[in-house]
Amino acid sequence: GGGMKRWAISLVAALMLTPTALGADQAAMRITSDLSDTVGQGVTIDAATPQDPVVLTFWGNGQENGEFLYGQGVTVQTTTSDGYSAVTVGLGAGQRLEVGTYVATLGSLYPWDPTSPVLDATVQGRSCESVRGVFTVTRADYSPTSNLYALAATFAVAECNGEPSSLAGSINLTRDTIETMIDPSVRIRAGTATVTGKLFCSLPHEVETSVSVNQPVDPLQAYAQKYTGPITCVPGGQVPWSVTMASSEGKALKPGEARVATASFTNDFSLLDIRELIVRMTGR
Repeated sequence: GGGMKRWAISLVAALMLTPTALGADQAAMRITSDLSDTVGQGVTIDAATPQDPVVLTFWGNGQENGEFLYGQGVTVQTTTSDGYSAVTVGLGAGQRLEVGTYVATLGSLYPWDPTSPVLDATVQGRSCESVRGVFTVTRADYSPTSNLYALAATFAVAECNGEPSSLAGSINLTRDTIETMIDPSVRIRAGTATVTGKLFCSLPHEVETSVSVNQPVDPLQAYAQKYTGPITCVPGGQVPWSVTMASSEGKALKPGEARVATASFTNDFSLLDIRELIVRMTGR
């Protein structure tokens, strides 16, 4: 329906124009080294949100950066007056990070070998052109749609630019995200439809979901829209939701195919998740 689309577009525009409305990712990173290390130079990087400016960049299967296709991984970075520091761990194309130990044997970071694990560390702007080392994932959590949202890992660089390295450290992060699942089967009785689904959150939130049903009925359409009301979202869980509604304009809803659209948003409007699904409405 036009009303819901206009509302969703306005909300997305507001979020894009508000730098603080990006959710509240939680992240911590630590890098240590010996004084003789050419990159680390004995510096200790110890940064964590919310007091430090730590930024997460997730990359997934098939994403492109220049001419290179990455697999799945994450870069944790912080920038201070002393410069840019970062840690990257990941896998080649088509692979998924799981709990375990990975050996990075790349002779050079660019181009990255799509079959090899990826490890990189930068300290105050100093980085390795080639890296050999190991990282151990102790936590890897995925959302219902298979997006990586939480990761904990330790790492140790054995060789940097062809020389022995003492770079080591850890990363621990949770991406602030919400996801809405729509059940593909909708029950309808006397023109009233009951739409159900589940809501996923990686961090605690109060969430509300706008649910609409749009069904072409020659020569018009049937359209219904309703809010779920506040939902207390439990981190890592899937909270059921349900709305029952009748057509508010056009003709009455009836059994058959229909388009269900949802717009879920946190009570502070920091997160927005928009989904759409073609469903089958039945009288059973």
